Parts: sequence; C-alpha cells; structure tokens
Amino acid sequence: MGDFPWQRGETPRWDARMPWQRGADQPSPAPDAADPAPEPPDEAPRPEVDADPPAAPEPIGSDEPGDRLVPEPIAGEEPAAQPPADRDPSAEPRADAGGRPGAGPDERRLAEAGQEEEPRAGAEPSAAPARAGARTGQAGRRTRTRGRGTGIVVALVVVGVLAAVAIPAVLSSDVFGDPDPLADVSEDDRRAAAESMAAIGSEFLTAIEARDADAARALVYGAEEFASDYQDASFLSAEMLDASQDLAPMTDVTIVESGLDGSAWSGRVRAEMRLAGEPHALDLEMTEGYDGAWRVDDYGLGLSLYDAAFDEFGVTIFGRDVDLERETMLFPGAYEVAVGAPHLVVGVDTPDGTERPDALVLPLAEDEWPTAALSAEAERTARQAFEDAVEDCLASDAIRTPCASERGFAAGDVEGPVTRSSDTIADATAVPLRVDIDDPQAIAGFGYFSIRLDARCAGGGECTAYEVSDRAVVVIGDDGAASLEWQP
Repeated sequence: MGDFPWQRGETPRWDARMPWQRGADQPSPAPDAADPAPEPPDEAPRPEVDADPPAAPEPIGSDEPGDRLVPEPIAGEEPAAQPPADRDPSAEPRADAGGRPGAGPDERRLAEAGQEEEPRAGAEPSAAPARAGARTGQAGRRTRTRGRGTGIVVALVVVGVLAAVAIPAVLSSDVFGDPDPLADVSEDDRRAAAESMAAIGSEFLTAIEARDADAARALVYGAEEFASDYQDASFLSAEMLDASQDLAPMTDVTIVESGLDGSAWSGRVRAEMRLAGEPHALDLEMTEGYDGAWRVDDYGLGLSLYDAAFDEFGVTIFGRDVDLERETMLFPGAYEVAVGAPHLVVGVDTPDGTERPDALVLPLAEDEWPTAALSAEAERTARQAFEDAVEDCLASDAIRTPCASERGFAAGDVEGPVTRSSDTIADATAVPLRVDIDDPQAIAGFGYFSIRLDARCAGGGECTAYEVSDRAVVVIGDDGAASLEWQP
C-alpha cells in the first residue's frame, strides 16, 4: 500500500492529508511489482466520539428533516440498522463552536477564542475540520440557493439593461442597409452647402435667361472634359441656347429650395420660373468639385434617347442630328425634338401615361423618360383606317372573311348569304394606340372583337355561329398614307 492515510486505512486530517504534511520528506516509493499487495484490514479504525453518532445528514433537495434517503440492502447481507425516526433531542451530540460534534470544553474554549487546538503528542489525528463553504445542513443549502438565485436575477437585470440600450441603437442605425451618408455632416456645414448651391444655381439660370452660353457652361462641373465617348457637349452652345430661348423664353427665375442630397458632395436645387409665360419648375443636380466649389452636375443635363424607333428613324434637335450612342448635354429650357418618321414624335413617359408635348422641356423629372410616341395626326389616321376595315369586314356575306381567320361556318353548313354583326367594336378601340414593338413603322393597340354570323342552314331553319376577329395593325408609309393589315 502507499503512504496516503486512506491507503493505510486511517482517517485523515484535512491539514495532514499528504505524507510531506505529516513530516515526511518525500512520498514513499511505489511497492515492487513482484511483492504481493498487502491484505486490506478487516475494518478501518474509526474516530472516537463523546456521545452517540450523529444523525444521518438530511438529503440534498429535501426540506423535511424526516425525508431521508434510505439505501436498500444488498442481496445476501443484513440490512444496516437505521436510526429511530424520533430520536431523543438529549441524545444528540453537542456541537462545539467549530461545528464538530463531541468537542470537549477545552476545544470549545479554543474555538470561541478563534484559535486552533494543537495536536497532542502521540494522539490520534482528529476528524478534519469543515471546509469553508461546505454544506453543513439544510439551512446552509437554502442560503446558497438564495445566493444563487440573487446572482441569476442580477444577471438577468444586467442583460435586460444592455438589451434596452443596444436594441434601440441597432434599430436606429442602418444595420440592414446603407449608413446615413450625411450623419457626420454638421448643421453648419449643411447650411453653408445649401447657400452655396443656391447661389450657383441662381447664377447658372440667370446666365441662361441672359443667353450667355459661355457663363452658363463655366458653371457646369467637368465642362472642360466633356469630349468623351458617352457625353456630347456640342449642344451646349450659343446657337442652341438662342433657339431654346426663342422657342420658350425663360424669365422670373427664383430659387425656392436647396440642400445636400445623398452625400456630402452632392445636392439639389429647386427653381421656379416661367417658360413662354407659363409657370414651370425644375431641379438642378449639384456637385462639389475637388476645389471645394459647387457647380451644376453635368449628368443632370444629359438627355438619353434609347428606343428602337429612335435607332430606326433617327432624332434631331432643332434640325441637327443627334448621336444616339452618347448622352446629349443641353441647357435647361424647351427644345424642338423630332423623329425621322411622319407618324412619330418624342414623347414623355410619366406615371400618368405618355405625353406628347409640342416641345421637350429639359431637364426631365426623375420619374419621366423620353420615348417614341404616335403623333396626334398618326393616331387619327390609324383609327380611321381601323373603322373602315371593320366596316368592310361586317359587310362581307361570304362564309370566309379577311378579318377572321377562324371561320364560324364550314362549307356546306349553310345556304345563301351570311349576315355579320358585332357589339364589341367599342371595346376594341378603347385601348390607347402605340408603336409596334416588332415594327416601329406599324401602329398597334387595337383589340379583338367578336362577330355573330346568321344564315339559313343547309337542312333548313336558321343557323347561328360566332367568330373572333384577328389583330388589326396599321402601317404608315413614308408619304403618311395608312394601310391596315389583319394578323392572326
């Protein structure tokens, strides 16, 4: 056996549990593997006590003194004697000041004085003192439980406070999106930027009103770098500015609003004026250069003409051809923009539909876009052509008619002429007409209509059938004449 007390069958002291704590220099060497292991003693010596052994400690988790766990006897052994359920209180051992049962008067005095008794020479080691914080009874467990619960409550309170502070901070920030680009811009800087933008915007529009193209162009950002593959600045000229002012003079310019927009170096100016005597409002996009000066953004002056009809027929501004591969830079104002086809004009798509202004007023709003639209004359011509074609269709008394590829009667079903009628013609013309997507020279938008056929049956009596019209497409020629085709 080793030198540890429990290996020798002794009851160890807490402060002398290791050999070197009992005065031994080093632990004894391990026994030789060839030596047989000593037989364990029949019964380990037990410490002597002054009175009867103490009652069994109450089990953990029980609040009732009588609720004790009684081990079941092992098969083949006699059950151990159990203490009586109701022990006489006078038979319980007395506990000293240190919490040990059976302590004598001297030990009690030492415990009350806060001293530890010195072991007597030759005396057997006494039972180990209770460890600090060890459970000594049911009351001790309750105290520890209360302390543990208090810690949990404190932790929950701390977590709740942190959540109350963190959640609003997260929700108020743009965690799930882009951060506010103007968050670090002070109110003074915003005010200064708005004032600078308003001054430049007013100077720019005043130069246009005075037909000073050079002064206006000098206030456009990047004007000296306009010659590029994607921008055509040749229309920012005195010739174009004079033509625009002749068409719709700009007067009474007033700046009504200005401020940063999207970043600390970009903004917007809202201006009101009169064009040809009519009130008008427009927005100027502004940008701050590397030199700290605000100017009109060149991108805000660009006109992009992307449409299949534009590519097919070409576009002119005041009779001058436009390079559709690049953005056309234009001063604010009204412009005469034309498409090289008699039935088309440059219209404006808006949230309320397509408009066909006599002149294109620039710059357009953010929700507006230039598009190819039918001219008013072309639409009138197309509708008249449709009415004439429908009249010819209903006047036909043959079994087959050009306006409906699916016949209502088969050959031999009826005898004599067929009478056609329709009460859905109005529905077919209710939809606005448009340029055909596949063929910019064609006009589409006419709806289908149903046709009723009445005739005398081949076997006698009256027969009725129905057919649906084909799609009507009007084509405008180079001379402006219209022709209608029925397409299945």
